Amino acid sequence: MRQHGPSINMQEKLACVPGSKQKHLVVLTRLAFCDGTVLEAGIDDETVDMAHELLEEWTNPQEAESLAEAFPSSRRE
Repeated sequence: MRQHGPSINMQEKLACVPGSKQKHLVVLTRLAFCDGTVLEAGIDDETVDMAHELLEEWTNPQEAESLAEAFPSSRRE
């Protein structure tokens, strides 16, 4: 996974725009739990895996469990 290092604080940047943290989480969730049709549209497995990793960093255990329950058909275990 390509990271930008400690020089970019995404939490801080997203805090500047109202609602952007929630939008960011929605996008990560949609990527992390996408199905085969989206993968065929140019989003590869590496992107899906990166979205999962970022969600794990941005959510607490209860939120992560809720996501897993909401998307039981996810490819990632």
